[in-house]
Amino acid sequence: MASAVIPYGLLCERAGLANFAHRVGPLLREIAEWCHENGWPPINSLAVNYATRMPGPGYDQAPGCSLQRWPEEVAACVEFLGYPAAA
Repeated sequence: MASAVIPYGLLCERAGLANFAHRVGPLLREIAEWCHENGWPPINSLAVNYATRMPGPGYDQAPGCSLQRWPEEVAACVEFLGYPAAA
């Protein structure tokens, strides 16, 4: 599972939003809502804190997300083939 996750900073850097690493929570919540509305695993589960390698405290409040089920949610994302190539 460790190789499936990406730290917030690196995710934001790769998305061209390097200055958003400490403000990424609302964006990840929008992604969780999008996944939930479409019946997809929460792909935001792959974004984690660099030091803890876990999602942040707001993860539990996002639709379809649970820290207790987080490992299973990561696995479901890795196995899911239905995400669109572009949004």
